[in-house]
Amino acid sequence: MNLAVRPRFDRIVLLCPTVPTGGPEALHQLSDCLLTQGADVHIAYYDREHPVAVGDEVIRSSVPGNPTPALYREYRVSTAPEIPVTPRSLMICPEVRLADALEPRPFLRAVWWLSVNNAITMMPELSDLPYRRTLLGEAPLLHFHQSDYARTFLIRSGVRRSRPLSDYTHRRYAERSNPTVRDGSVAYFPAKGRRLATAFFDAHPDLRDRPIHGMSPSQVRDTLLASDVYVDFGHHPGKDRVPREAAMAGNVVFLHEKGAAANSVDHPLDPSFLFSADDVADGSLHERIVATLRDPDRWFARQSGYRSAITVEQELFTLQVRSEFFEPVMTR
Repeated sequence: MNLAVRPRFDRIVLLCPTVPTGGPEALHQLSDCLLTQGADVHIAYYDREHPVAVGDEVIRSSVPGNPTPALYREYRVSTAPEIPVTPRSLMICPEVRLADALEPRPFLRAVWWLSVNNAITMMPELSDLPYRRTLLGEAPLLHFHQSDYARTFLIRSGVRRSRPLSDYTHRRYAERSNPTVRDGSVAYFPAKGRRLATAFFDAHPDLRDRPIHGMSPSQVRDTLLASDVYVDFGHHPGKDRVPREAAMAGNVVFLHEKGAAANSVDHPLDPSFLFSADDVADGSLHERIVATLRDPDRWFARQSGYRSAITVEQELFTLQVRSEFFEPVMTR
């Protein structure tokens, strides 16, 4: 007798926005992994002008032609303007489409919590704990969490069981065709924690700042391969992708101690690499970055455990997908 696996669902439909952020990339990674393992999975795209139309028997993408955005075409994807579903189908919604998952349907629905804060932005009433416990604790939904930060949020919200489903850092950030030449710069995204970032760099013109804005993925990669330090001033609504990309590209990473960044499971960093708004104001963050730039190899070595965790993300993700979306069967 041999042990094989088969899909738990006859079809999986992923609702995915057509925006260039970490959440949609994670959805495409899930599509790729599911298709590779033999599942029947389709993506239904949506944007602000073209919402997904979810019916009892068909899920329709209103984006004309339902094409895969160019940014994600390296991943395996199956699309169709109209996707039939049955009672054994599963629709997976990102947390910003929680309302679609909550609507009663004759098929299974799941929410993938790629972010916590973005869900609250879309549905402000989720900030009220009693309401959230009633809404999420009683809804017949499957829940997947991308971060431990999201897992703890769901536990507090009365969700009895949430399944781990992470993502992985793209290998492009660890591949170097030529020796890297570092330039002593400090990379950051101005759009993430804009006020805090502006205050920090305005107060410290001695630092060679390298803002990442309006760049293609290859340009972001090249920037991170050249900088020595990456600082993330954002609020970390999930286990953000960019700090992990920066680490694999060779940066020493400093994170604003908010959201998932404050969770040692999501970002296993020594507390000296975390900072608060007070650390920005009193110069503590500046002192640490200057010390790093003086001896980057020593500080880089202190984040080896963080990078080791990142290198096994894809293997872990594949195991999670096999565990949650496939079931064992015995064959002769």
